[in-house]
Amino acid sequence: LAGTLDSKLRLWDTTTKYHPRFEFSLDDIEQAQQQSSKKRPAGLKCAKTYSGHVNTKFCTFAAFCVANPNRQLIACGSEDGNVYLYGLQSRKIEQVLSGHAVTNTPTTNAGPTLAVAAHSTREILATGGMSLDRTVRVWVPQLASSEVVDEDDETIPSSTTNPPC
Repeated sequence: LAGTLDSKLRLWDTTTKYHPRFEFSLDDIEQAQQQSSKKRPAGLKCAKTYSGHVNTKFCTFAAFCVANPNRQLIACGSEDGNVYLYGLQSRKIEQVLSGHAVTNTPTTNAGPTLAVAAHSTREILATGGMSLDRTVRVWVPQLASSEVVDEDDETIPSSTTNPPC
C-alpha cells in the first residue's frame, strides 16, 4: 500500500515476480533519466486505487484495519485533518473521522493528520498529526444499542445479558 502526492493510495500486487536491480552503471542512470518518469518497472501491477483524501504536500501513512472480518478497511490520514476509512474491497469511503479536522477559525490548533496505526486483533485505530495541541486520538467503533461488552472485551447481544421478563 503506497500513498502518493496525487491524493491517491495504491495497493500493489506483490505476488508477481519482480526483482529490483541493485547494480547500476552510469549508462543505466543516464538511460533512466531519458525515459518517462511515470514508467514503472516490469512486473509491478496496481491492484486497487483509493481516492478522496487530500495528499499533495506531506507523506501520510495508511493502515489496514482487518481485525473484524466483517468490516475490513484501509485507514488513511489526510491534509484536511480528517482520517478516511475506505472499504478494502469496495474502494469507497466508508467513514470520515474528523477529530483532527482543520477549520478556518484562528484559535483552532488543528493540522494535517499524517499518522495512522491499527491494532492487529482489535478494532482500535490511533491517529496523530501536525496539530499544535499535540494529540494522538484513539478510535473504536461505537456499539449498537443492542450490544454490550463483557469483562473479556467480547461484544455480545444485549438480549442474552438482559432476558425479557
